[in-house]
Amino acid sequence: LTCKSWLADLLSWDARTLLESVEPERALFPTLPPPLTDTYLRPADYLRLLSAHQLLEIAASLASDARSNSAAPLHGVVQHAAAADEHAADIFVSLEVKPEPGVIGAEDALVVERVAEAWESGSGGSCLALALAEASGAGLWLRVRRRRPEACPVGTRVVVRRLGTLLPALRMQAALIGHLSAPRWLLGCRVAKAPSSATSAFEAAMEAAAARKAGQSPLARAPSGKAAAPLQLPSGLDAVLSAPGPHGCNAVQREAVRALAAPRQGFALLQGPPGTGKTKVVLSLLSALFATRRRPQKVAMPGSGAGGGRTRVRLLVCAPSNCAVDEIVARVLRLGLVDTDGKVWQPTIVRLGPRDSVSEGSAACHLETKMQARAAQEARSARSGGRDDGRVAVLREADIVCCTLVGAGVDSLSALADGAGEGAGKIFDAVVVDEATQSCEAALLVALQ
Repeated sequence: LTCKSWLADLLSWDARTLLESVEPERALFPTLPPPLTDTYLRPADYLRLLSAHQLLEIAASLASDARSNSAAPLHGVVQHAAAADEHAADIFVSLEVKPEPGVIGAEDALVVERVAEAWESGSGGSCLALALAEASGAGLWLRVRRRRPEACPVGTRVVVRRLGTLLPALRMQAALIGHLSAPRWLLGCRVAKAPSSATSAFEAAMEAAAARKAGQSPLARAPSGKAAAPLQLPSGLDAVLSAPGPHGCNAVQREAVRALAAPRQGFALLQGPPGTGKTKVVLSLLSALFATRRRPQKVAMPGSGAGGGRTRVRLLVCAPSNCAVDEIVARVLRLGLVDTDGKVWQPTIVRLGPRDSVSEGSAACHLETKMQARAAQEARSARSGGRDDGRVAVLREADIVCCTLVGAGVDSLSALADGAGEGAGKIFDAVVVDEATQSCEAALLVALQ
């Protein structure tokens, strides 16, 4: 299983089936994969089967998105076309009307109608396509499945209809394939900007990913079974967690915080029925991680008085859904965190994700909001920086980055990696996942990589 073969299989799907079939996954897959079971001989066996089931979910999701999509189609002309490999071609469509921002984004699945016969992979002159970059005034780069190697259909008039986004699926699939083809390791599934020449973002991620040893995989760093010794919390923090109040925890919750915050190789799990205070433990855990983890770089933290500089720690906090992420952000904003002296301080939070998927309570922390504020400040001081520079600058100032599991695959985060030394390549000191069992392994791997 490779990125190219997986993407080629997806692009070979019949577009009309996705648009018209009630159960497209059954029409596209005459032989369904066997159901997932509880045990497997090898991790690779499970990952391969999980990858096959994910294709079924993608087909059902695209069909559902297509039925609810009311956006008008885009009309254009094929201005450039070239074979990308033996299975696919890249075409550039010049659009007649400049699309609104965000109408078609990178990694969106599209239906291209009236495409020339040499490139069609479905019935009725329609084919499935992957957007390689966001639609702009100039046009749109597309990756399509190529049936025959004849001349490219330059000059062909086409109609482009959006089915839905493939971004979450591509990120999860990249994480799965990254483990199946070790030592190759995927850092993400996005390209930083629109390609000057046609390049699949999925393929670019595979080619540009740094090769790492298989032992650096999160799957290979699983706990050996020996639990880490509980951490002794600083007296000021421990006193606040032990006392009644918004940050107070019971004895079991404090024990969980000490166990989770202890340095370890691999990961630790916290399990408990609903209503036992797991999200409250997450808030206390964030305080404990900031109070006990140390980084070489000294910086002044919010809430610290004169001479109260402390070492900089950066955490990634994720959950399967935007709602769960926003709940954590709301709690941190409302209650703050507790430092080693027992004083409450407010960390700098950056919320990632589509702006329309973020709650109003998290809007002030959203990356785009902070970038706009930074740009306005630079304009007043006659300084200017590029959009990508501003994005990285805002992320560098973050104490906590919050996003969904799949949202952690954005390419901007790779720019935060430490340059050299013992922590070379390190972006975050710890990753905290709330409601972890409500997600699939592929989504977890996106955040853990």
